[in-house]
Amino acid sequence: MRRTADIAPELVDKVETALMGNEVEAATSAEITPGVREFLEACAEAGRPVAIVSNNSAPAIETFLALADLGEWITAVSGRPIGAPEQMKPHPQSVLWACKALGVEPGEAVLIGDSDFDMQAARNAGTCSIAYAKGSGKADRLTQAGADAVTGSIAELVEQQ
Repeated sequence: MRRTADIAPELVDKVETALMGNEVEAATSAEITPGVREFLEACAEAGRPVAIVSNNSAPAIETFLALADLGEWITAVSGRPIGAPEQMKPHPQSVLWACKALGVEPGEAVLIGDSDFDMQAARNAGTCSIAYAKGSGKADRLTQAGADAVTGSIAELVEQQ
């Protein structure tokens, strides 16, 4: 999306539509990360609202949440800003929108993510970040990208609720 906006801005809408269709299709076969269901339940029990912040499209995220039966624990979805690829993470806009939707100040929020862009977006928005680093070398890379903490397991986060 970013490259399309740079190279052929007149094609952003066409690329967006095609990408969204592919993302929704992929969401139908995506698997839940181990520990996520338990983490969301623990957040709900603790009264901590959860938003999804993603560079994927909101329809793809909502499709996955519905098929995985996770929607009841999600307060808001902040997907890729349609028609504005320059506002995708690491731009802070999607994180700031999620904070507003949750009714929390950015400094009170924590973003859990698995990419450099996630860590940078959290830092750019003024939120703390936890890197989900599954795989060798990923923890170091995400720490260098600005992660405040690192975990190799979402289940570990349930214990820290």
